Amino acid sequence: MRARLIRRAAINNAKWCSIVCQANGAAGVFKDQAWYSVADVPMYYPNIVTLKASCNLHLVESLAKKIQGRASLKDSFDTLQLPASKYEKLFAGKWFVAKSIIVRRSRYEIVKTVNSLKDWEEATNDKPIVPKLNYRVLSHPAVRIIAVKNGDKITGGCVLTRSDKVVGLTNFFYPEGTQDDYWSVCLSAAQIFAGKAPVVGYMRDDLLHAIMPTSRMELGPLSVWSRRER
Repeated sequence: MRARLIRRAAINNAKWCSIVCQANGAAGVFKDQAWYSVADVPMYYPNIVTLKASCNLHLVESLAKKIQGRASLKDSFDTLQLPASKYEKLFAGKWFVAKSIIVRRSRYEIVKTVNSLKDWEEATNDKPIVPKLNYRVLSHPAVRIIAVKNGDKITGGCVLTRSDKVVGLTNFFYPEGTQDDYWSVCLSAAQIFAGKAPVVGYMRDDLLHAIMPTSRMELGPLSVWSRRER
């Protein structure tokens, strides 16, 4: 059961990456063991996401050779033995499945306009950013972008992506010191969107216990890598 959930979570996360990359002109390809894009993907999005624990270094290297310049890799099962001479680990994390909570319906909004999407993306970062989300992302039938407001200002939220038998919760953000409250709001939105399907996602190891409350169960490790400049 746990292994099946991790695989579904990995495929779900690759689907979200593919939607964002496609919307920014970086088309991706789903293979049995990995998703990849040889194009210049948006910052913080990977070129390769492994989809099976059996995905090996030889396959990853063959895909990486197709990519010019910067290349990044999400090892969804943390099983690859990547050589330190070629790859640098950016961070490690854990997949999770969320436990059910009492739904709170009134505390969030679904982002529906491009202007609201711009406000949402700006709220995720206090520094100027290059927009990565656009109408193609907003209008995708598998995606819901959730905004939590303080008055008229967006102060938190997340992204929900539906795939086979799971809904992924990603891009979670919140004001400092409000993580438990905002998590329960975002998880409420996810549970409504998911229906009876599990809500899955991942969190970096250095943030997992500080951010994530007890309403989740860890499933297994993952790691994110960057290819060293050639």
